[in-house]
Amino acid sequence: MAAAPDPSQPSPPRSGRARGFVLGLAALIVLIDLLLAAVEGPRGPQSLDDADDVRRYLRATAEAEGTPWLLIGDSVLVGDTGRAELPDWHEHRLVDYLERELGEREDAVFRQVAFSGMLPVDMLAVVEELDEEDPDGRVSLLLELSPRYFSAAYAELEAPSRAWFAELGDGASGSRVPGTDAILGFVRRWAPVYRHRDRFVNARDRLAGPGRARADETAKRGERVEALARLSVHYRDPQLDPRSVQVEALREITRRCRAAGRRLALFTVPLEDEFMAGLGRASAQGEYLGRLDGLLAPDGRAVALLPMDHPQFRSELFWDHVHLRPDGHRVLAINLLQQLGLQLERLPSDPELIGPWGADASLVASVAAGSSDGAAWQARFASPKGVAVSNDGRRIVIADTGNHVLRELHGDLRVVSTLVGTPGVAGDRDGSASTALLDGPASPRFVGDSIYFADGEGQRLRRLDGGELETVVRLGEGWRIQALRGHAGQLYMLQSRDAQTRIVSLAPGSPSVVVRGGAAPGRQLSAFTISPAGDLYLALADGQILRTRASARGLDLAAPDVNELGDELGVVFENLGGAVLPQDEAGAFPQPFAEIHLSEIVGLEYVERYGGLLVQDLAPHPRPGIYNKRVTERAHLRFLDLERELVYPWLKPLVVGLGYFYFNQSTTGFSSYYHEGSMALDQSSATLVYLESGRSRLLRLEDGLLGVSKIGQFSLERLGFRDLLAARSGERALTDHDPTRFLASARGADPELGGPYVWLLVGSSMMSMSEVVGQYSLGRALARRLGRDLALREGARLHTFQRTLPGGRLTRQIAAIKRFMKTGRPDIISIEANASTFLPADADDAFMAEQLERLTKLARRWDSKLVILDTSPYIVRNREALRPSQARVTRFLELARGRGFEVIDVADPLLDRHLEVTPFASPPVVGIHPPPWAIDAIADEMGAALSPSFRDWLRERSPAVDAEGPESVREARTKPLAAAFDELEFGWPEALPRLPREAVQIDYDDNHLVVFVDLAQLPEARTRAEALPDLVLAVVYDNAVRLRDGARTADVQLGRFERYDEYGAGVDEGATIVHREQLTHELLAERLREFVERSG
Repeated sequence: MAAAPDPSQPSPPRSGRARGFVLGLAALIVLIDLLLAAVEGPRGPQSLDDADDVRRYLRATAEAEGTPWLLIGDSVLVGDTGRAELPDWHEHRLVDYLERELGEREDAVFRQVAFSGMLPVDMLAVVEELDEEDPDGRVSLLLELSPRYFSAAYAELEAPSRAWFAELGDGASGSRVPGTDAILGFVRRWAPVYRHRDRFVNARDRLAGPGRARADETAKRGERVEALARLSVHYRDPQLDPRSVQVEALREITRRCRAAGRRLALFTVPLEDEFMAGLGRASAQGEYLGRLDGLLAPDGRAVALLPMDHPQFRSELFWDHVHLRPDGHRVLAINLLQQLGLQLERLPSDPELIGPWGADASLVASVAAGSSDGAAWQARFASPKGVAVSNDGRRIVIADTGNHVLRELHGDLRVVSTLVGTPGVAGDRDGSASTALLDGPASPRFVGDSIYFADGEGQRLRRLDGGELETVVRLGEGWRIQALRGHAGQLYMLQSRDAQTRIVSLAPGSPSVVVRGGAAPGRQLSAFTISPAGDLYLALADGQILRTRASARGLDLAAPDVNELGDELGVVFENLGGAVLPQDEAGAFPQPFAEIHLSEIVGLEYVERYGGLLVQDLAPHPRPGIYNKRVTERAHLRFLDLERELVYPWLKPLVVGLGYFYFNQSTTGFSSYYHEGSMALDQSSATLVYLESGRSRLLRLEDGLLGVSKIGQFSLERLGFRDLLAARSGERALTDHDPTRFLASARGADPELGGPYVWLLVGSSMMSMSEVVGQYSLGRALARRLGRDLALREGARLHTFQRTLPGGRLTRQIAAIKRFMKTGRPDIISIEANASTFLPADADDAFMAEQLERLTKLARRWDSKLVILDTSPYIVRNREALRPSQARVTRFLELARGRGFEVIDVADPLLDRHLEVTPFASPPVVGIHPPPWAIDAIADEMGAALSPSFRDWLRERSPAVDAEGPESVREARTKPLAAAFDELEFGWPEALPRLPREAVQIDYDDNHLVVFVDLAQLPEARTRAEALPDLVLAVVYDNAVRLRDGARTADVQLGRFERYDEYGAGVDEGATIVHREQLTHELLAERLREFVERSG
């Protein structure tokens, strides 16, 4: 039996039991903490709880490998708004998607310092601390900008949102006594179990029943209206007064970054459309962005302002008024990476991108007129009349005439802001740009750093310089300013009064008249320009263009014959042509001066790099059309080659070639790509800036002669119109002007992009046309897809030059490559294998091997990649396509693969895909070429197949345009053939017969003209033996003189073709040649003298 306890002994002390309990509890907590640390679970982002946390984080960011970027912002960046519905919300923040969408080969790393309620004064504290930790500016900054920051409630708020922000940037991190925030921060970091608190942030919501969750959701919806009403106070009218504390903090951040050489990008947050619509004026966001642009003065390089509040961010992408859901964060990340110049891992769809990816862009794009600053989708103009661009192309000024202001884009040209004047308020007041008033400004022009423009319906000349506006001249006696130009520090004005016109030089002292227009109809001055050498070019109302010197004085065009003015005035362009776009047998562009008619010249620019004139001409549309509405799509841009007296178009390459110009049957006039408007030229790159007058649209388009040199198409007759662009148009532009020599220097306009790289794409009409609409180009569709792919995923610029040959015969494709390489340097060469005349019917393995060797040798010249595009399955026969290739084509491709050539064949994927839309060759099909929808499908599949190959090849490759290698021989050994006709004064146009186009096949190779003439298509009288020598002269005259092809030797063959290809052209391999002459300048001169003697 157990002994009873002795009541005389003392019981254990209660304090000991309590101590044991506490120690046991502590041990349990530590055990749970260790288990939590050991077990993987959902983890939130790294917590920054005090100044020391931020210091350590910034130090680690500065020491991070790669190129670090630091995001700073408020709850938009915190990203926890949807934590109740999204347990892994911390994996779907903006910073997470930036890492996820970043290209694999980019070394950028993204970190963030973000707190709910953060303001610019807080951001400044972080930046000050970053300057301490990273004095060399290695870490780039990406700052979120919200209209909330500039609420009136915060304008005077100097205190930081968290007290410990004041401890940042004080330089005393090692000697300071820890404050309360530091102590609490230590506890939050190291307290057992509590340090894992992020794992339990959603515990209450998960434990609550579905009824409770639904009740909470109903309550939230009920509270949303009230919450948004409270929030709208902070968003309705942002206070961007320079004296605002928040504005001062933002400007100080910008100043610090510039001083430290630290790259800074600021992006405006997307806002939910319904919320913004409830705030009032639609233009408010644009005006806010314009004021930000004026305050921060971003240059697009060291400091960039990135507008992101685009309509693409639809309501379903938001949790609330400003916080984005994961899909919204992904789209925002894609656009931020793209606009920061960082490569993307995946290719986004077109709608996902809100900014341009190439040189060509709509800087402002709205069909509506109005009045607003802002991004491309926000800005609005009213009847603008004039645009100017600075010498370096980094400032554009728009005369927003109907709104009585000048607007500006500068730096990276992303934001329109008001430069001077008050929108909607007309007046005549000089002074600072912020208080001055304008009245219908027009015709702006840069002269040095000053901007001159006409005002008050052209009766005043005003100048904006250094932020101050002054009136320079007030015109009297009814004279009005129509246009302005500058030269050698002087300003020149085109003035008009009733039927009188004159050019006036505003030289120091008093103005002086340079030239007076005539009073007779057609003799008025309509436009003018001045070359750097001082040549003054004058456009007249009748379409003539004259040349004098800018230093001339007192010239009068009222003289009966301008030739009486002697050497002081000469005729450059007589305007003797019969049509804007001749529809006779004159051939394709370039056209001789004598063939082209200019109807109404409204703009004139001297193009310095080419030494010619860019003319803006309005084509007439005589009829009102079936809708009785005036046509404005009628501005044709023409480049006048003054040396060769040839006219070229000035264009942007398009997939649909009819977009360049076409015949409007309803109005019986020629329409074009350009609407009525104003133009200016960035001389540093020959980039065109085009401002439309009837819509809010501002275009930036790459060198238009470079654009011509890239095209390759046929001169076709469609919709009652014969197209004047043909395969030779691109070849001539390249041969005569070689725009490729400027490609390397063009990289300065966008230093973020690599390259430039050149792709030479050679093929048949299968690469350039559709039977349905004519010029619907598979080649240009591929160029766009691959150019976009390379720009976004590799950060590389690709220029595609297309060359198209009837039938695409392999030997002629090789000859086209040789011609291109006389001046061009391709990084990639592709040819096309087709089911037309690609290979002769008797082609054997030896012939094929020989051609493959020729291609290999050509590719070695610039270490070019060779690719063969197989289009043979796509040719339409009896309205059927997607059939096996011809046996000889299949054999050729087999041999090519064996030699290491890359062959792109996507027929099998197309066979599956085309069933989703329509049969591949469904009607209307009238020939052998696929319809547009089939061409789009080919381009999608072929582009996807080419993309990895192109990206791998060009990655880390030095562009061929930069390489040292063989140069083309530019000096000819003989005189041009045209000179032989010029040396003999004789009526050649009347004496020599004109041959129909369909009877002649032409080829060029290094200034050598090769011509085949099909005698079967000529009248019998012209095919007699005695008439054949005259036919040879006629052919050479057509090409050497009328078309100015520059040929120096010629091989003319007259014959009868035994068979024809599907284009109706004779197959010359099967022709019987009955007469042949090989001519040099000397031999041609002898033949011409004999002809003159015979003609008496």
